[in-house]
Amino acid sequence: MNWQPMESAPKDRRILLYYEKPIFTGYFVTVGKWCQDEYSKYPKPYWENDVKQLSGILRQRDYQPTLWAEIELPKPKEE
Repeated sequence: MNWQPMESAPKDRRILLYYEKPIFTGYFVTVGKWCQDEYSKYPKPYWENDVKQLSGILRQRDYQPTLWAEIELPKPKEE
């Protein structure tokens, strides 16, 4: 897996997001996407992740990812 800077992240699909600042404890990796929420106050727009219900929308906006990577799923086993 190759981690890349957020400036090069695609905004048209879900990707792996890496957070240097802990959302809960330690480093954090999760699946997320670019959010074009036109009603958000800060930041506008922002990266959101799949634990939004646990961390809350304000924490999503406060803690933005620093690196990203493609989601790599294993290939199906051929029978």
